[in-house]
Amino acid sequence: MMNRTIASISTIVAAVSPTLVAFPSVAATLVNVEFVLSADVSGSISSEEFDLQRQGYVNAFRDAELIDLIAGLDRGIAVTMQYWSSSAFSPLTWHHITDAASANAFADAIAATERPGRGGTNIAAGLTSATNLLLGNEFEGDRKVIDLSADERNSCYRTCRVTMARDAAVAAGITINGLPITRSSSSSLDDYFQAYVIGGEGAFTEVASEFGDFDRAVKAKLTREIPSNPRDSVSVPEPSSTLGLLVFGCLGGRSFFKRKGNLNSQAKQRA
Repeated sequence: MMNRTIASISTIVAAVSPTLVAFPSVAATLVNVEFVLSADVSGSISSEEFDLQRQGYVNAFRDAELIDLIAGLDRGIAVTMQYWSSSAFSPLTWHHITDAASANAFADAIAATERPGRGGTNIAAGLTSATNLLLGNEFEGDRKVIDLSADERNSCYRTCRVTMARDAAVAAGITINGLPITRSSSSSLDDYFQAYVIGGEGAFTEVASEFGDFDRAVKAKLTREIPSNPRDSVSVPEPSSTLGLLVFGCLGGRSFFKRKGNLNSQAKQRA
C-alpha cells in the first residue's frame, strides 16, 4: 500500500512540475531530530553581534547538560548550520551528534565558520534553503526542525514570501521555531514571528532580549526541542504528507523527495 501511495505522489509531482529532480533512494541514518540552525547575518547585525550569535551556538553544543540530553536519546540528532541575509549560505556539512565528542566536534566546526557577507533580511530565503537542507540530507528523523534567528522583520520582498516559505515547510512535515532578538526599536518582533514565521506542530519562539541574551536563549530553545524521552518524538509523517512538497516546488525552490530506505528497520526500532 505504501509503495502504491509513493508511486501515486511521484506521478502527480511529475505531472505538475516536470522540472523537479528525482533523487535515488538511499539508506538513511535514523535520528530522533533533524535540526537546521538558521542564523541572520544581514547588514543590521554588527560584527560583535555576529560573534555573539556564533558563540552562543558554540557554547550550547559544549554545554554538559545539553550533551547529556542528547546522549540520552536512542539515535541522537542530525544538525547543520546556515547563515542568511539576502540569500542563504551553508558553510557546514551535516553532523550526527550522539555524545560529548560529536557535540564538541560540531561546536568546533561552528567556531571555525566566518561571516559570509552582509545584505538584506530575507527570512524567506533562510526558510527555503533550510527546508531544502532537511529534505535533501541522508538522515531520517522523527522530527524535522528549523531554528531561525533574526533581529528584524523581513526586508526583502513582501511578507507573503515569508508565509509561503513557511507554509511549504510545514506542509512537508517541518516545524519552524523562532529566536527573535529584540531591540527597543523592534519590540513587536516576537509578534511578527508568531504571525508570519513559525509554524508546524508545537512551534514556539524563544525571545532573546538582546544579543547578550542570545547564549541563554539558544540553550533554552534547544533544551526544549530535544525530547527528554525518545518516545516523545513525533512520528515521521506518512507518505501522503509529502504532497506538501508540491507547494514547495511551485514556489520555485529545489524540491526533494527524501524517500529513504530502512522503513522496516525504523518500525522495528519503535516497536
